[in-house]
Amino acid sequence: MPPLLLRRPGVLTGVMLLVTTVYVAGLLRDDGGAGVDVLVDRVLGTVAALVPGCVVLARVRRAALARTAVVLSGLALLAFGVGNAYYLLSLTRGTALPFPSWADAGYVLFLPLMVAALVVVTRAATPGPSSGRGRRDTLAWLDGDVASLGAAAVVTCALGPVLDAWLREGPTPASLVALTYPVGDVVLLGLVARLATLEVGGRGLHPWPLAAGVAVFAGTDLVYTRQVADGTYAVGTVLDAGWVVGLVLVAVWVDGLSGRSDVLAQVAADTAPEERRPVEAVPAAATLASLAVLVAAARAPLPVPAVVLAALCVVVASARTQVLVARLRVAAAERRREALTDLLTGLPNRQGLAAAARGPVDGRAALLLLDLDDFTDVNDGLGHAAGDAVLVQVGERLRSALPGTVVARQGSDEFAALLPEADDEAVGLAVDRVRLVLRTPVVLEGTAVHLGASIGVATAATAGPRLDDLMRAADVALARAKGRPDGVHVHDATDAAEQGRGLRLLDELRVALARDELVVHHQPKVDLTTGTVTGVEALVRWQHPERGLVPPGDFLPVAERGGLMGPLTGRVLDLALREATGWWRDGLHLPVAVNLPAHALFDPDLPARLVADLAARGLPPAALRLELTEDLLVQHRERAADVLGRLREAGVQVAIDDFGTGYSSLAYLRDLPVDELKLDRSFTARLTDDRATAAIVASTVRLGHELGLRIVAEGVETQEAYDRLAALGCDQAQGYLVARPLPGPELRDWLRHRDVAAAAQRRHVAAAVARQALPPRPDAVVGVRP
Repeated sequence: MPPLLLRRPGVLTGVMLLVTTVYVAGLLRDDGGAGVDVLVDRVLGTVAALVPGCVVLARVRRAALARTAVVLSGLALLAFGVGNAYYLLSLTRGTALPFPSWADAGYVLFLPLMVAALVVVTRAATPGPSSGRGRRDTLAWLDGDVASLGAAAVVTCALGPVLDAWLREGPTPASLVALTYPVGDVVLLGLVARLATLEVGGRGLHPWPLAAGVAVFAGTDLVYTRQVADGTYAVGTVLDAGWVVGLVLVAVWVDGLSGRSDVLAQVAADTAPEERRPVEAVPAAATLASLAVLVAAARAPLPVPAVVLAALCVVVASARTQVLVARLRVAAAERRREALTDLLTGLPNRQGLAAAARGPVDGRAALLLLDLDDFTDVNDGLGHAAGDAVLVQVGERLRSALPGTVVARQGSDEFAALLPEADDEAVGLAVDRVRLVLRTPVVLEGTAVHLGASIGVATAATAGPRLDDLMRAADVALARAKGRPDGVHVHDATDAAEQGRGLRLLDELRVALARDELVVHHQPKVDLTTGTVTGVEALVRWQHPERGLVPPGDFLPVAERGGLMGPLTGRVLDLALREATGWWRDGLHLPVAVNLPAHALFDPDLPARLVADLAARGLPPAALRLELTEDLLVQHRERAADVLGRLREAGVQVAIDDFGTGYSSLAYLRDLPVDELKLDRSFTARLTDDRATAAIVASTVRLGHELGLRIVAEGVETQEAYDRLAALGCDQAQGYLVARPLPGPELRDWLRHRDVAAAAQRRHVAAAVARQALPPRPDAVVGVRP
């Protein structure tokens, strides 16, 4: 075979396995013929014992980190092979060898060299004292001790007659050499158990070939020792295959070690032993074997050393169990600590805060709930890594500013501080300290990040004795703080009463959805020049069985906080499209507009579902228009662009509601596929008496038309505002001047009388535009939709 081919990985191993297979098969088929004896027992026996050592030594070059162990293992295997070759060669020549002989020198040398190799491997995979692995090392050494003692007890029992003869006749060279083999095997078994506990198998270097090889080798040695003592050992039996098979298995493992020596460094660098499970199979088997020895000793005489070793094994196994239990307790405590700790800041998390409260809080306790203002701008502008750094610094500042309190991170940019005993003065002082430490900007890579915060405060005296009560009250206070100039609100009795009403209202709203108590009223939109009705907006109302018609402002905030916006929006869409189906069937082609909440932008199936619903009702996509507020579109621009783009492709138009009340940047108008801008009522209310407002509206109208957008003014309540909007070129108007929101049947009646009013409106608008000497609305602007 060419030398280059032998250097390829796996070729030498394949040759070794082939030779071993032929040798074992020859022993099994041996019929005592001389030719077969020479070929199998002498030639193949010699080659099969030499090949494992040669295979391992051929792998030395690629064993960078475990070269010493590979060299020692190869020398150990080769020493056994050389000793075996000397023994078989002597038999072939007819030379009678004494016991012990020079062949035994090679056999015995295998043991210390292999022990040295395993010591090198285990030391390479064992971290130093600074690695935090002390507890894991103790358990690993105890595993090795248990395995060694258990194996020694079993071996001593099996060698009972040999030991008895040795004790009677005294030690001789033959008896000492004969005992060296099983004793060395016991040491090897202990080292293998130690290596198994280091869990190198989890990194791709499984110790089981090594364990199986040593076990087969040890078992063969044990039988050999008994046969030598009885004078029954003979060359050429199946027993001879045990040594070769054991050598081959060890060589297979060392071959793997030479290719994955980096595993040892990885295991040694691992500093989290508590997270790994101990290897139970080896110490469990050794303990059971020792218990069996003790039970057998109670029924029949056994060698005293065997009983002593078995007893020691059980004692060490008990100690190992105590160490394992202690380690599991430490690991459980660590996991519990991690479960109660925010991993980013190191502060307690929500569960940690609850654990710190330990049941009912003191009647003088107070809870501060803090939310950083505009923190999304930090993440968007500087990146999430910078945002995390800001949160870490905020946590450190809060902890230093509020000593003696439990400071926790509740999630995202929200923090909490539980003051165990705090009167009004102490609460005020804590709030001032928080605001003071946040006043100093956080500097990240030369960029100063200025922070602001809203703070909600709740006290046990008004909220209740449980932490959950404090948390709910602080949430309410935090929501109110966001609307205050100073950003601080203390929960009081009024808040508590409103909070109770809100909970009752939320429960009633759930019932209302189930009982179909929601209704939809429609507010018309008209063309400012012609007076023609161009569409309607569906506005939800609650037909309460006791309070009558409840406006949306009284229950929509509660629905949003209670997570009911999804089913509520679905109900409004169903009611609005149900009305629209009747209109379009009767030839009244009015598009109906429906407001969408924020969560709709996170529903990738929304466009397809809406189109399917329209088709099922026999409505074209143009029958529905969707409205989303400006702040939602800007906060979720990328997701909005995807959803809105697919809606436009389907033919459903989208409007930006409450335009002008959110962000000042208009860049998103370029990026988002929208069709309509709805000017907020705050502009129309001051249009006729504030020149700045009029200038903003005029600029917005011109910008929208340049972008091909339709401009709709909301909240038009006076004829003066209507005329002014028409003169500025606004496209459509919606408000009480045109019509209040009407139920479906009343809307039909209103529409029947609208034609006469529309004609009069057209004449009035033309005259008003002429009086104001402003250019008429540019109907011919490209992209303006009727």
